[in-house]
Amino acid sequence: MFSRPKFLCVWILTLLAGVPCISAEEDKKKDPPTPRSWCQYYWENDAFDIVSGSDRDYTNGLRFSCVREDNMTEWGLEVESWISNWFDRPVFRSGFAFGHQMYTPEDIEAAELDLADRPWAAWLYGSFLLTISSDDDETSARDEQGAEETTRGADSNVDDRAENPRPYAHQFELQLGVVGPPAGGRFIQKEIHQLIGDGLPTWVEEVDTKLGANLNYEYRTRLGNRNFGASFAGGGALGNVAANAFGRVDLQAGWNIDTFAPGSIRNAFMPTQTKDRSKRDFHIFLGVEGRLVGRNIFLDGSLERGSRHTIDTEHWVYDYRGGLSIRYKRFRVSYTYIERSKEFTPTRQFQDGTHGFGSFLFAFEPWRKRSDGDNSR
Repeated sequence: MFSRPKFLCVWILTLLAGVPCISAEEDKKKDPPTPRSWCQYYWENDAFDIVSGSDRDYTNGLRFSCVREDNMTEWGLEVESWISNWFDRPVFRSGFAFGHQMYTPEDIEAAELDLADRPWAAWLYGSFLLTISSDDDETSARDEQGAEETTRGADSNVDDRAENPRPYAHQFELQLGVVGPPAGGRFIQKEIHQLIGDGLPTWVEEVDTKLGANLNYEYRTRLGNRNFGASFAGGGALGNVAANAFGRVDLQAGWNIDTFAPGSIRNAFMPTQTKDRSKRDFHIFLGVEGRLVGRNIFLDGSLERGSRHTIDTEHWVYDYRGGLSIRYKRFRVSYTYIERSKEFTPTRQFQDGTHGFGSFLFAFEPWRKRSDGDNSR
């Protein structure tokens, strides 16, 4: 571990060093390691709520992201080499993401604004991503030896843990985008509702247009073996769109588990998987997340311009979550159900303010050459 100022320095340098070079020249080193890439597509919607289903609050979210190993700028490689001394045998991946989110009041067809409900809002953004994680091959070895560790002596356990520390991952994300009408929320929702023959939303008094910038950070680790375990996560966001800190724990049970429990669009995370793995894995998970909220522009944005809204943002929000994740070879599909506590007050008398939605994740690994010992295809 290292001090907070030093960690902040790492954050800034690694984020800048990790800006993706989509058209960069190939590595000139002799016999470079085979680069690995991961792409993810998230789709979240309250229509995927398996408990009740609705069309309000956080109503839809889309996000596409890709990261790749050894995807640094020339000077970024020098920074990577320096930072490697501060982490335990890290693997660096950098990339990009694009996302869109929409928030609506309960009555989407109302001609007048409901002052006791949330305002209409949309967020369109692009991101630069950087992940620093433990070596996947070493993680695989640690998991395979997990069942044997309970039968070894105390000294042997200490030595083994030193050689195979538990997996970890840090993700840094710089989001740049726009909130308000230019984000296209009104157009997108109206077109979709017209296509499916549903009531047309009015989008009256949407949150004002603002350029948004946010720095997001998340740390993850996992305890357990290939059949049972627990994933832990913590981090936060800082910017004019959101400012918060969060912690989360997920219990996992299944077969050949080789990754952390899935996240969501709000804290999307590229899955860490082993290079030498079986063709399939499956697990279910159940967890809880708590957030301390300092700013939420999708609620606070309506108040900053002197709106007549009578809502107050809740500063403590929690989620109950559960779902399943399945991988076959290079492809992964996950579903997460999330029940969120109320985010603002007051709420309507016949509601407790909670809100549920479903999150689908489709992840795949493109652009990869087959290597010796890889039985994933």
